[in-house]
Amino acid sequence: MDQNTSLTDKEAEQVLSGICIPPCPAILTKLMKEMRGDEPDFGKITRLISEDASLAAAMLKTVNSAFYGLRNKATSVQQAIILLGLREVRRLTTRILLRDAFSSGSSERMEQYWESSSAIAQISSFLAGHFGGFDRDEAFTYALFRDCGMLAMMDSYEDYKPVLPGDALPGLYTACDALVHPYRAEAFGLTMLEAMACGLTVIAPDHGPAGGFLLPDAAVPLPAHLVRAPTNRFGPWTMPEPPLVGEVHVEDLAAAMRAAYDDPAAVAARAARAVEVAGAHTWFRAAGVAADRLRMLATLAPAWRAAA
Repeated sequence: MDQNTSLTDKEAEQVLSGICIPPCPAILTKLMKEMRGDEPDFGKITRLISEDASLAAAMLKTVNSAFYGLRNKATSVQQAIILLGLREVRRLTTRILLRDAFSSGSSERMEQYWESSSAIAQISSFLAGHFGGFDRDEAFTYALFRDCGMLAMMDSYEDYKPVLPGDALPGLYTACDALVHPYRAEAFGLTMLEAMACGLTVIAPDHGPAGGFLLPDAAVPLPAHLVRAPTNRFGPWTMPEPPLVGEVHVEDLAAAMRAAYDDPAAVAARAARAVEVAGAHTWFRAAGVAADRLRMLATLAPAWRAAA
């Protein structure tokens, strides 16, 4: 018993000996101490960031990117701090310094890691502020560091491939024969579109925006009838009146599921077509539609002003 335990400990030590975990950058410690003070010294914070050429350059490049959409571009660290505020600067410097602490930052997988972690950190900060009782900055930092073990593994082992959030999603879809989604209200139907992109037949109501891609030869659209919801509460929102929602008959839903089970060939044919339909619904296409809509609304703006 003891011999097995000792052997396991030795093996663990050998594995860990090959993992390099870089120390927290000294500049990050100084910045956090200064920013968390009762009266932060903007001049000192500016000097600390400016003394690190790579941090200052990365900060200015990020601040002036399309993500922040600043009308006036920042040309100095001081301007960046004024434009963004201390909270956003703290998040930005933490993300940049953590990224620079690992040498494999140029790999495609590492880029995917940072994209995922940054998105999760932003969402965590938003949720902390929305629900209250949580520090938004702590939520952001925690979420940013939550998978830092993956960074150490990627930095130490070339053949290590982390499983990032979302990686397992296609497998969950393809493990099924069909997606049954009898929704009552949908803003768009991204879940259904994801399933179709993975080669699944979708069984869902034919109303709402999803009707644009739930074509009969690519899915099983079910007839739905509109009814008033029993309350004017819709999730966290209070509506002026009970909203209209779509409902399908249980008998229709059961019949569609039975037909899919009895005729796998038909399901496979729809699934192949579903991949084609989903492939046409890209973010670029959605952005184009939104841009066209905004241009159309812009042409109507003068008429609205005249009417007012």
